[in-house]
Amino acid sequence: MKQNTIGVKCPQCGKGEIAEKKARRGNYFYGCTEYPKCDFTSNNKPVAEACPSCGSPYLLEKELKAGVFWVCPNNKKTGAEEEKPRRGRKKKAGESEEMPARVCDYQKLVQAATVTVP
Repeated sequence: MKQNTIGVKCPQCGKGEIAEKKARRGNYFYGCTEYPKCDFTSNNKPVAEACPSCGSPYLLEKELKAGVFWVCPNNKKTGAEEEKPRRGRKKKAGESEEMPARVCDYQKLVQAATVTVP
């Protein structure tokens, strides 16, 4: 089966390339050609350009109403930042919380949205 590769090396395994794939429900996603050995997937198109802020090996291309943006994949909020503290058992002295993941807020406007006047 011919895979529609986009010319970006897989940032997770480094062996495969990223290909555009079609999910069962008809939407498209991007995944590594070395699947099932590598399980890298992304809903947004990866771009082969390193993040200047945190050094991530790739950026994601997002299409929004304001235009096309390149966004760092490390800009996700962690579960600890989003959730309120739950009631339940208290932590023991030996237990510690997980280290928060590196959060980067880099984004770059690549193409501004065009305004059409009727």
